[in-house]
Formats: sequence, C-alpha cells, structure tokens
Amino acid sequence: MKKLNVVKLDLLDWGPSIGGEHYYATLKYDDKDGKYQTIELNNILTQKMATYLNKKERCSSYRKGDESLRFDTPEDAVKVALKKCKELGIKVDLILGGSCSASVSEALWGDKAVVKRINELYEEANEIGWYSHPKYPIQEQDDRMEAIDEEFHKLIGNKDN
Repeated sequence: MKKLNVVKLDLLDWGPSIGGEHYYATLKYDDKDGKYQTIELNNILTQKMATYLNKKERCSSYRKGDESLRFDTPEDAVKVALKKCKELGIKVDLILGGSCSASVSEALWGDKAVVKRINELYEEANEIGWYSHPKYPIQEQDDRMEAIDEEFHKLIGNKDN
C-alpha cells in the first residue's frame, strides 16, 4: 500500500464539563521540509451560532462572520481542517484524531474502507486496553496490540505489506 498523506486533528472536547458543548481543534502535520507544524483552527460563526452564543453568554457581542475557536461537532472541525490544508497546499489522504500517529488513532476522514478498518482496529485496541487488562492474559494482550499496531501502520503506508 502506498504511504498516505496523514494529518492529525487534535479535538479537545468540553462536552463533559458543566455547560460545555463544543470542541477546539488543532491541525498537526509535517510540512514539506519535514518540520512538525501545529495550527489552531478557527471557525466562522453563522448567524444561528452567533445568536445562540449571545443568548448563552448574555454579555457577548458575537456576529455572523466572527471567528471563534469553537466547533459544534467534530465534522465541522474536519471541514475547516480540509479547507486549511487546501489553502496551505497540503495533500491529505487521511485525517486521524489525536496528537500522533505512532499508534492506532480514530480515523476522522479519508477513503471509506480505510477509515472503517482503522476505526475497527481503534475500537478493538480500546476494548483490549492499552495497559494490563484483567480479561486478557498479558502476553495475549501484548501480541494482539502489536498486531493491531502493525496492521494500522500497513494501512497508512508506514510499513510494507
């Protein structure tokens, strides 16, 4: 499999906090010189979003077209990330969630079959657990996690088939 052009989209979710209901997004990628770059993404407010924020925060003066660091959904952040990549001339085959691609991560965008398989591996890795798990003997767990990691890296083109 060819090496995919992978960027990371680190989503910080304030959903679990009291009154939190949005995401912050940071795009992470290697530039053409191989230097690691991060960009905090901005969202452009719609009239509906501006009205909602003004009602919620009572003393705000948000307007349609204002920039905000808030995203309503991960999908909104993915759309902005793709647009930003296009502006910067970054070819993108796959967007992974999180900060690094050293281990299997949730796939947020890309070829449907690849995204589906990566997300199956990601769910299995979370089920097994990244650390010791009473349900699995340690060697069995280590072996399966290694196999998951190897398949993930083959899918994104970091290892030969």
